[in-house]
Formats: sequence, structure tokens, C-alpha cells
Amino acid sequence: MIIPFHNTVLDKADLNRILHSDEAQQAIAPDHRAQVGDLLVAYKYDDPIGRMWRNTKRYAFMSSTELDRLRTEPCGCCNIAGRYKSSYQGQQHLLTSDPHILCSLTDTGNLEQVCSMGAKYRPTVNSAAVYLDASSRAQVLHDVTAPIRHFAHQAEARIGTFNSMQPWLTQVLSRVEQALDAIPDGTCIRPLGRCLTHMLTIAMKRFLTSYQGRGVVCTSVDKAETTLLFMCPRVYADMLLHDLETGGTYQISPLTQGTLLHVHNSRHYGIPVDPKCQSMPHYVGTGKMHKDPPEMRFISSVAP
Repeated sequence: MIIPFHNTVLDKADLNRILHSDEAQQAIAPDHRAQVGDLLVAYKYDDPIGRMWRNTKRYAFMSSTELDRLRTEPCGCCNIAGRYKSSYQGQQHLLTSDPHILCSLTDTGNLEQVCSMGAKYRPTVNSAAVYLDASSRAQVLHDVTAPIRHFAHQAEARIGTFNSMQPWLTQVLSRVEQALDAIPDGTCIRPLGRCLTHMLTIAMKRFLTSYQGRGVVCTSVDKAETTLLFMCPRVYADMLLHDLETGGTYQISPLTQGTLLHVHNSRHYGIPVDPKCQSMPHYVGTGKMHKDPPEMRFISSVAP
């Protein structure tokens, strides 16, 4: 079981020591401890930026007609500085893993610093720093005790006995309140890591969906998936169709997601898929940036 916290109060109040103390463990009935399970206290972060920004799934669900139209329309890459481009079929197109592109093309300086952390970097839940005083303590106490109460309710559901975790909850909440009371006024309870500001999030969404009127493809670099790759949609569509037409490994299917799941499960491959599954594997290209000119490696991915 995981108890998530959004800020540094976890360290300030030494909550790990409280939750794993002998007194807290003894408050759980011996025959209930197996159902309660191991308790993991952790910080709560948002999705990694790679999951937030990668948009290859949009292109994976295009028809061959849509992809063919995309690869033949003008792209506007001629308006982008040459150092962000690579040669493709005799023309210069946007194709780079350089995080400086985010500053130059989105005019959002601090985005470069976030991007340089890598595609697996998880920004914090967007919350503000709090300075403890008489009025803020109640809110901080609520933020700390809410996930603890939720953990107790989940444990009771597994045990199957109402109020079976109440002795543990009473013991823990009392000690948490004492620990917070001992933290002096004026102490800053900071949010974790770096928050992605609203303006930064909007700038990135605009860049990916409408830059030069077409948007930008965001994917990963092959063999270096923590590095993001930004490329011209026209080039991505052309490479994707070329691989489908010549590779032989994958093909475009006219079937819907629901029909594909039904066909897969009816053929008894031994790996059934839940019909409620909302994230089927899709066709995605990762950039081989060590090649000159760069190439794409297309694989099946379950990433959003």
C-alpha cells in the first residue's frame, strides 16, 4: 500500500518513523497484518513529461489516406533555423533532440530546463509552497492525514471488518498532529521538484498541436528513451508509410479497437486482453539519431 504526499512535510514531520513505529504496528491486530500488507510512504508526482508530451498515438490511428495527405502537404520547415534541421530526401526538415529548440521555437525559456531532465522526469503536483502559521496548519494537517485515512479505509476493505483499523488510525493521527505542532511557525513546506506552470503547459501544447499550422511530432530517441525527439509531421508520416509499405512487419488495419480485441481474444493466443482495455499497443517510431541522416525505428508501444 502506498501513502502519497505532495510536499516536504513528509521529511519535516518524520512521518516514515511514525507510520512504521512499534506502537503503530502493535495497533494492528496480529491476524489482520497480512491483509494490511507492507506500507510504503512515497512522494506523489505527476506523469513523466514523456508521457505528457509524446503524441505519436495521434499518427498511429490515422488512415493511410490521412497519412498520405500529411506527407504531401507543405510543412513550413523552411522558416526554422538550420541548426534544428536535418536533410531528408534532399530537403531540410525539423528533426532534432536538442532541448534548446524549446526555448527558440516556443519562446518559453524555463521549458528547456524541464526538458533537459529527460522524458522520464516526473514534475510535482502543481501546488504552492506553504509557510506554517496558525491559519495554514489546519490545511497542512488535512493534506497529511487525508492519504493516511484513505489507506486505513482501503485496509479495512481488504480485512472485511468495519473499524478494524481504527486503533491504528487513532494512534497514527495523534502522533502526526503532535509532530506537526512541533514544527515552528514560519517553516516553509515546499512542493516537490519543479511544477509545470500553466503558461509553460499551454506553450508546449500549442507547439505540439499547431506550430507552423501543423504541429510537431514528439517521440523518443532509439536506445535513449529518456531523450525526446521533435520532428516534422510530414517527415514522420513519410517514414511511417514507407515502413508500412516496405517493411512487412506491420500493416494498417481497417478494424476498430473493439473488433481487434475481440479477434485477438477469440483466437486463443494464451495472452487474453481485458475488453475494457483503453490503451492498445500502437505503431510508433523512435529516432536513430546516431545515423547520418537520422532514421526511424518503428515498434509496437503501449505508451499513451
